[in-house]
Amino acid sequence: MLHRWLVGGKTGKAIVADLPVVTRLLENIATAANLSGCINVQLRLLPDGPRIFEINPRLSSTVMIRHRLGFQDLLWWIDAFFGRKPAAAVMPQPGTMAYSMAVERFVPAS
Repeated sequence: MLHRWLVGGKTGKAIVADLPVVTRLLENIATAANLSGCINVQLRLLPDGPRIFEINPRLSSTVMIRHRLGFQDLLWWIDAFFGRKPAAAVMPQPGTMAYSMAVERFVPAS
């Protein structure tokens, strides 16, 4: 999971986190929903535990960040959809940081 800091409503910084209480909560949701596919769960960490404020039936906007960290859920979902065995999960090391930045590219006129 990613602990995110927002910049202008989008992820500006994310740190890979390993929070067993959140993992249990998310596994319980997936089991109760008999989940097949992807969901995006957003929550806040409060002193008395995690509190979910949104569940979306889609991939997260951090899909490329997670992919580049080795957590390739988009590819796993595509493989599952087509009945292929998904590649083994490679979990990124907790504490790994990612920064989302705009990059402009220019193509000179001919």
